[in-house]
Amino acid sequence: MFDYKNAQFYTDYFSSLEGFSLLEEFKDSEDEKEKNLYVGSVEVLNTIHPLVLRVEIPFTFPHNKLVFRTKSLSGYPHLIHNGKIEYGDWFCLNTPFAETPEEQLNQEITRLKEWISHQMREDLPAIIKDANVKKALAFANAYEWENLDEVKEFSSIAIITFVGQEIQLRSSYKELTGYFDCVKSPDNRIYAFSHNIDVTNYKLPYIIVKEVPENVSILEDFLLMKDFYGWDEETCHHLLSKSNYKSAKKTFVWSSPKYEVEYTEEQALNIANDVISELEKEESYLDKKTPFIYSIIKKEQFKETIRKKIPPCHKKLIIEELKILKKEIITNNGIKYIEAPWHKVSEELMTEEEEKVEDWVQFGQYVYDYFVVGFEHGKEIQWVLFFTNPASIKNNQISYDIKIRTININSLVSIKMDKASPQYITKEMFFGRGALCPILAGKHIALVGLGAIGSIVADVLTHSGIQYIGLWDGDIVEPGNICRSSYQLRDLGQSKVDAIKTKIQSINPFVNISEVIPHGYWSYDANFSNYVNGTFYGNVNYNNQEEAVKQLDNFDLIIDCTGSNEMLHFLESVN
Repeated sequence: MFDYKNAQFYTDYFSSLEGFSLLEEFKDSEDEKEKNLYVGSVEVLNTIHPLVLRVEIPFTFPHNKLVFRTKSLSGYPHLIHNGKIEYGDWFCLNTPFAETPEEQLNQEITRLKEWISHQMREDLPAIIKDANVKKALAFANAYEWENLDEVKEFSSIAIITFVGQEIQLRSSYKELTGYFDCVKSPDNRIYAFSHNIDVTNYKLPYIIVKEVPENVSILEDFLLMKDFYGWDEETCHHLLSKSNYKSAKKTFVWSSPKYEVEYTEEQALNIANDVISELEKEESYLDKKTPFIYSIIKKEQFKETIRKKIPPCHKKLIIEELKILKKEIITNNGIKYIEAPWHKVSEELMTEEEEKVEDWVQFGQYVYDYFVVGFEHGKEIQWVLFFTNPASIKNNQISYDIKIRTININSLVSIKMDKASPQYITKEMFFGRGALCPILAGKHIALVGLGAIGSIVADVLTHSGIQYIGLWDGDIVEPGNICRSSYQLRDLGQSKVDAIKTKIQSINPFVNISEVIPHGYWSYDANFSNYVNGTFYGNVNYNNQEEAVKQLDNFDLIIDCTGSNEMLHFLESVN
C-alpha cells in the first residue's frame, strides 16, 4: 500500500523549508465543503510584495494535487480567481508529477519559486485591477510557461499572427509598401509569413512609416492617417480595397437611378443638357434632397426636394457625372422604367441587381478590410493591424434631383479604424516539443535519394526543425510515386528535388531557403526538357569519385535513401 503522509509530516516539511515561515500548522480542514484535506498557512520570505499562502494538501497527495492559495496577490498570470475565492486566488503551476510526497513537494516549491521570480515586479502592485494590464501580462507569459492550453487559447483570440524569422527587422524590407503572404481562416484570423509559401490564400497589405504621431487619436481615423503621413491615392488604394472604397478622396460623386420614371433618348438628353446649361451659369440652382439611407427591406423613399443654389465646388463634379450619364442614355436608348421596390408585394422576387444591393446592405458593408502598419523603432519594426469596413465611414451626402437620375456628392468626414496588436510565433514556439535537440537541428544533412523513403525522411526532418539540407535525386515525380511517398498530385512532372524544396518551404516558415541546397537543373530545348545532374552518384565504375566526394564536404550527416548497393558500398568507402 502507498505510504501517504499525515499532517505532521507537512508541518515538519514547511517548518524546515528555507525561505518559508510556518504560520499555522497543518491539520484536517474544518470547512465542511473540504473533505480529506490538510490545510496549513505559510509565508514566503524576502519577496517584493508580502506573500501569505494557504496550502491545501489532499490526504492522497501526490496522487491528487496540492493547491497554493493567496489573498496577498491578484491579477497576475497563472493566478486564478475562481473556485473557493473566499480563501483567495489559486496558483496554476502545471507542476510535473513525482513518485513520492517529498519529491512532489520539492517540485511544487521549485515551481512556486520560479513563478515568484518571473512574475513579481516592483512596477506592479500586489493587487492588479486594470483589466488591460491583466490581459497583457497573461498573453506575455502564456508561451514562456509552455502551457499548451493557454497557447491555444491566445492563438484562437489573436486576429493576426506573424510566423517566421526577422519579421520585426527593418533590414528585411527593401520597399516601404508591399504584401504579406497569409493564410486567412474561415473565422477571419490571419497568419502572415516572413517569406512566400505556396499554401497562402490572402495577401495582407503593409506600409512602413518612420514615426508614431504624438496625438495617437490620429491612428483611429484613416483620413487623418492619410493626411499625417502624406499618403497619395495609390497608397490609399494599396491599403484599402477599391471595391469597398471608391476613393480615399475627401469628396466623390456617384449617381443612383430614379424609380418609376421613363424618358426617351431625346427627352433624357434634353434634360441632361438643360442641367449642364444651368450649371454653366454664374449662379446655378437645382432640386436638392436631404441626406438619406435607403434599404430595400426598410422600404424608405426620398425626402422632399428643395430648390437650392449649387456651390461652385459641386458644379464640375455634377457636369462630369452628366457626361458619363449621357453616354449611358445613348447606349440604352433612353431611361427605362424601374418599379420602386417599396411598391412590390412581399412575395415578388427581387431582381439580381436588387439582391446585390440588399446583400451589401445586410452583409457587405460590414466586411473588414485589413492592413498592417510597421512603425520603425531603430533597427526594429513594431507592426500594428488596422481594420475597417464601409459601415465605419462617416460622410456628408448631398443629393440633387435632375429628373432622370439622382446625383449624390459625398464628402468624407472620417473612416474609423480599429487596431489590434499581433502575436509573434518564434521558432521555439513553432516547433515546441516536436523539435530535434539543438545538436541535431544544427547539423548539415545530405539526403541522397528522394523516393519512397527519402521524400518521407525529408518531410520528418523538416517537421523537426532541420534547416540546412542538401537534396539529390535525378528523377521526376510520376503517378506511381504518389501512393508510396510524400508527394502530391500537384507535384506530377516536377523534379523530385524541386518538389521537396517547395514542400520544405511550405512546412517550415523559419527555413532560410539558401540553406536548402537542390542539386540538378532543367535542360530545355524547343520540344523537350530534361532534369540533369540531380543524381549524387550514378555508377562507381565510370563517374569521377573525387567530384562526388567534394559534394559532401559541407555536410555533417549523410542519409542514403537510394536502396542502391553500389551507393551503400561507395559511401562506406568514403567513410
